[in-house]
Amino acid sequence: MVPKRLAILGDSWAHGEWSFVGDSNVITHPGLSHFLYQKYPDVEIVNFAISGGRNLYQLDKLNEYNMSEFDAVIVFWTDPGRDVINELVQDPINRGKLTELIYKNKCKRYTLNNLDGLQLLGIPVLMIGGHVSLPDQVHDEKYTNITPVIDRMTNLVKHPFWSLEHMTHAQGTVHNKIDWMALTRWSGKGFSELFWKDVQRLSRIDDRMLNLEYFNDLGHANRQLHEIASVKIIEQLEQCK
Repeated sequence: MVPKRLAILGDSWAHGEWSFVGDSNVITHPGLSHFLYQKYPDVEIVNFAISGGRNLYQLDKLNEYNMSEFDAVIVFWTDPGRDVINELVQDPINRGKLTELIYKNKCKRYTLNNLDGLQLLGIPVLMIGGHVSLPDQVHDEKYTNITPVIDRMTNLVKHPFWSLEHMTHAQGTVHNKIDWMALTRWSGKGFSELFWKDVQRLSRIDDRMLNLEYFNDLGHANRQLHEIASVKIIEQLEQCK
């Protein structure tokens, strides 16, 4: 398929490369969009991504449009915990009752809600793991319109991490489906003591210094990784009918 109209869905990762200019973290390269335009000069790309956005909110935004007019949608998957956090902000009583298991189950529920919504779009959905890795459920046979293309942007390079102790690049991969570090922004407010201890333990596991060569602001993939991702996306688009 040579696409004429593509949609992009996601959070800040979907906007491209971010870098610090002075004290401001700004978009310095349009990333995937740029490389898709290079391959398909006549393509129209509509980017529905919202920085810091939630999967469900982004999907609701997308559903305001006639998706039959698009050839495919490219999704940068983000933390389902953002939908859970949005729920808990308005429910302080249940926030205090959280356990690790309850939180994971809530994330699973929102994940399935999002995947079901993407399936119902009725067009090819190509998924990229950005902020977190793609959910295991994306491989379920019922999601006939959804294709997992890249499990995690971070894992596209051989040396994604930086070891301050040894002052060298460190190999490694990450596959977490939940961003536990996001909960640490609440500083334990409203959580039970046991759950807060679990959050601190789990967030330390994923707290690694990213390599500046590929992550200019230590949080988003740079243009090199977006170019690698574009090759995989283009290969998949060419297989679509």
